[in-house]
Amino acid sequence: MGCKWNQEPLREFVSDLFKGVVPIYIDEGHEYAVPVIGQRCVRNYEIDLSPIRFHNGFSKPIPIRKMLRKHDILINATGVGSAGRVAQIRDDIRATIDGHVIVVRAQKIDPMYLGYALKCQQSKIEQLAEGSTGQTEMNKQRLQDEIIISYPNSIVDQLKIVHILNSIDRQIVFLNQANGHLLELLSAKHDDNFSSRLDAELRDVCVLVKEKTTVENANLNTYVSTESLIPDKGGRQRASGLPQSGKVTVYKSGDILISNIRPYFKKIWFADCNGTCSNDVLVFRAKDENLAPYIFFTLYSDVFFRYMVAGSKGTKMPRGDRNQIMSYNIPIISNEARAFSNDAKTVLNLISNNTKEIVTLEQLRDALLPKLMSGEIDVSKVELPTPPEQTVPTNGRLSD
Repeated sequence: MGCKWNQEPLREFVSDLFKGVVPIYIDEGHEYAVPVIGQRCVRNYEIDLSPIRFHNGFSKPIPIRKMLRKHDILINATGVGSAGRVAQIRDDIRATIDGHVIVVRAQKIDPMYLGYALKCQQSKIEQLAEGSTGQTEMNKQRLQDEIIISYPNSIVDQLKIVHILNSIDRQIVFLNQANGHLLELLSAKHDDNFSSRLDAELRDVCVLVKEKTTVENANLNTYVSTESLIPDKGGRQRASGLPQSGKVTVYKSGDILISNIRPYFKKIWFADCNGTCSNDVLVFRAKDENLAPYIFFTLYSDVFFRYMVAGSKGTKMPRGDRNQIMSYNIPIISNEARAFSNDAKTVLNLISNNTKEIVTLEQLRDALLPKLMSGEIDVSKVELPTPPEQTVPTNGRLSD
């Protein structure tokens, strides 16, 4: 190591730690609507605002303390598979959090460095959740006492580590935003041009795939579960595991995958590889593969998901009705639809390439993170693009 490193419990670097409010939800356009970040917004070390909801700030004013600030660190406080996830507010934002999220506010250390230090220990933080199945909750005292923060004495070295990791994360955010914008632009174009003359059915242009294989033939890198499909049309992430036994559905590149459980979560993905998926994931395959992009944007529409929800059965875990889904009304395929599909294919290929680059960047970041946070990689000789605008103390802490 190029400089001395210290280790202290998280408690030493916390100026404030609290859970959020119990919201009174209202529509986004309300005059007193305050954005509320919940569990679903915290994933992959980032804040995803697509599932954000809104609180009535008039009926129940939010204390200033609980309005989010730049560099606040968010940790999911509850939920199996969710408690312990870490993300950080990068920029100024007008929002609060609900009671399922913990805010950690830093002191005596660079706040972005502390954010990465906690991300590095996310797996340990997840183990601090206590309680029965389905009702786990983060133990805030153990969080502060048992999570040990390693840090270089030099604030400059802390900033160098932040710069390296933040540069990667910014590129990931940019590519994700680009993908989101491209999808929304094409979706809007589709809905504007193909929302009338609904004189055909979905079954006329595609089929639901029934091909199965044993779970032994499934590959974790290409396996899609209902949990690995991201809500609000967010695509997919790597599944946490494979089924222990049984059979799985086979999909191929160009198929459209939609979670059939709780369809109101709007989980959809245009497959860019071959693989397998859970039997609770519907696989739509175009009868004419050239129309697959057009069909994807037909199913991507909020109108389709509302239709799917209306026909779903069950209360706790509603599932879509396959026959009702295939009866969904669509326009007869026209030359205009074929032209749209051809253009959409080019954009979906670009999105696929961006996604592959995101995966590569995430793997690079995740490989660097523990090495940078332990001092295994010496950053003392790394030059920052611009010098930090602050007085540098010698004990690795920022002045109070």
